[in-house]
Amino acid sequence: PKDNPVIRAAAGQRIFQIKQGASLTLSNITLEGNGNVGGNAGLVTVNGGLQANTGTRFVNGHAASGGALYISGNGLVALTDAAFRDNQATLNGGAIATDATFSGAVSVTRALYRDNTATGDGGAVYFAGDRASLQHRTSTFYANGAANGGAIAIAATNSVVSVNNVTMAGQVGGGAVLFPAAADNLVVLTNSAIVGNLGGSCVGDATAIDDAGIAYV
Repeated sequence: PKDNPVIRAAAGQRIFQIKQGASLTLSNITLEGNGNVGGNAGLVTVNGGLQANTGTRFVNGHAASGGALYISGNGLVALTDAAFRDNQATLNGGAIATDATFSGAVSVTRALYRDNTATGDGGAVYFAGDRASLQHRTSTFYANGAANGGAIAIAATNSVVSVNNVTMAGQVGGGAVLFPAAADNLVVLTNSAIVGNLGGSCVGDATAIDDAGIAYV
């Protein structure tokens, strides 16, 4: 098969800014970063709608939070057959971060997160906000790393996190999933393999972990 066409960012710049009320659909394309943007969102900032379909790749983004994507407000993001590789955050969310204002939804199906890192929390995904939702299905997290939550760090309140048929293996730091304390979230992990992660599997607040609906993991 032919290689994806590549859109490479200008030095120190992100590629797209999706404003409230706007939407963007991507497929069979690679978005590549070009140095630290100096703020959030290494590749795309989302305050509207983003749909990324088969063959979309987000690579080499570098930002404060959200090495590839930074999502705020009531943004709606749907990713299918996408890949995130070699993205970095100097704070949180090596590949994806949501803002504290986030009240939208992120739905991910058949994605690969590999070699993404954050100095803070969420080597691949940092999920913040209030009354928001994050869903992963049939996806793989491999060799991502952070101080806490090498694959996913949950920092949201009053929100829903669903992980089904997902493999989290070989994270290089921070364990696999970070749970916050007293956040009134509904977290359900089912039919998933969480093994071989440096720092453990589910880390963070023991009560939150006990309250999570974890089954067949």
